[in-house]
Amino acid sequence: MFISLNKYCQLYLIWKILICNYLLLLFVFLLSSCITGERNDNSTFSKALRSINGEPVVPRKANRIIIPYFYNFTTVSSVTDKITLKVRELISMDGRLAVVSDNKDADLRLIGKIVKYHLQPVQYGNFGQPVRKRLRILATIKLVDIKNNREIFFEKDIQSFEIFSDQIPPIVDEAVVRDRVLDNMARRISIKILTGWYTDLMSPIEKGKK
Repeated sequence: MFISLNKYCQLYLIWKILICNYLLLLFVFLLSSCITGERNDNSTFSKALRSINGEPVVPRKANRIIIPYFYNFTTVSSVTDKITLKVRELISMDGRLAVVSDNKDADLRLIGKIVKYHLQPVQYGNFGQPVRKRLRILATIKLVDIKNNREIFFEKDIQSFEIFSDQIPPIVDEAVVRDRVLDNMARRISIKILTGWYTDLMSPIEKGKK
C-alpha cells in the first residue's frame, strides 16, 4: 500500500511539473506576441485580451468610417444598394462612428460583398409543387484600419435567411422577405463591426439547437 501511494505521489508531482511548464511556455508565447506586435492591435495577445474583456474591435482612436456600396456577385441588382444604405443607417444611429463619404476623412473602411442569393424549396404540395421556400443571402465583409494600413477582421460567412410561402397562408411576397433578410443581415454586420459578435441574432438552427 505504501509503495502504491508513493508511486501515486510521484505521478502527481510529474503531472504538476508538466502543467506548470506548459503554462510557463504559454505565458512566454503570449508575452512574446505582445512585445513583437506591441503596436499592432491584430497581434495574438491583443486579440486574446479583447476577447476576454469584451472590448470592441474598433480601435479607440477611430471615429469615422467609410462604407462604399457593397459589391454584388448575384443576379439581383437591388440587394447591394439596400444592404449598404441599411448598414450606414445602423452605424450612424449607434453613434460610436460617424459615417463619412471621403477616404481622406475616414479612419476605417468597410468592404462588403454580397456573394450568394439562394432560393431553395423546403416544402412541396400534393402535386409536387414547391409551397415553401428558403431565401438565403450570404455576404463577406472586411474592416480595414486606413490610418495604420491593416486589416482588423475578415468575415466570410455572414448569412441571413427566412422561410416563407407565396403559395399558402400566410402568403408573403419574395420582395418583402428579401427586405427582411437584408435588414437582418445589416444588423448582423453593424453589430459585428461595433462589438465583434452577433450571436444574439442567430437563429436556433444556426446555433445547432434544432
